[in-house]
Order: sequence, then C-alpha cells, then structure tokens
Amino acid sequence: MALNDWQDGTEGGTPLSAERLNERDAAIESAASTATWGSVANKPSTFAPKIGTGATDAAAGNHTHTAADVGAAPASHTHTVAQVSGLQAALDGKASTSVTADLETRLAALEAAAGGA
Repeated sequence: MALNDWQDGTEGGTPLSAERLNERDAAIESAASTATWGSVANKPSTFAPKIGTGATDAAAGNHTHTAADVGAAPASHTHTVAQVSGLQAALDGKASTSVTADLETRLAALEAAAGGA
C-alpha cells in the first residue's frame, strides 16, 4: 500500500510527477519493512543511559524501590475501621455473635426434634 495516492495535477506544488512520487513512497515502504538493526548506518556502538534518580533517568542495576519511594503503603500494614470507607456501616448491619449463637442453638433443636442431623 502506497503512503499516498499521488495524482498529476496543477495544484501539486511540486516539480515531481505523480508517478515519481508514488515510486518514492513505494521505496520508503520497502526500505522500512526490510530494515534491520545491522543495516542502520552511523549509529553509536553503545547507548549509555544517564544513571540517576530523576524521572527520566535509568536506575542502577542494584537499585530497588521501597513502597515509600513510590508513595505506596508497605505490603504488611493495618488500618483502623474508620480508615476503611463504608466498613463501619457494613459491620453495623451484621448480626451480633450472640444472635448468631442463639439462632444456631434453635436450628439444632429444630433439627433434633425433626430427627434431622
């Protein structure tokens, strides 16, 4: 597929013909699809990154980030109930352990009376 579909005309603003421009586009596409790293001319032999701590710097090979370095909490940490959105309301809607124990006792009695488990 050509980069452009050039057409001869009076408004092209170029001394090249549409045929020549289409040939140029085809050559560019062909070169781009077959280029290899080895065929790139005048490239430096190494690309030394800037080692540092800035946002665009590379980190040294022995560098590690702590949770605090990136603004995160440590993997092991705690929160109070008040620090967890909606937790207190969810807990308030749960049955108390005494209610749960009473229901379990009643269920066991009903099952026993019915000859169940």
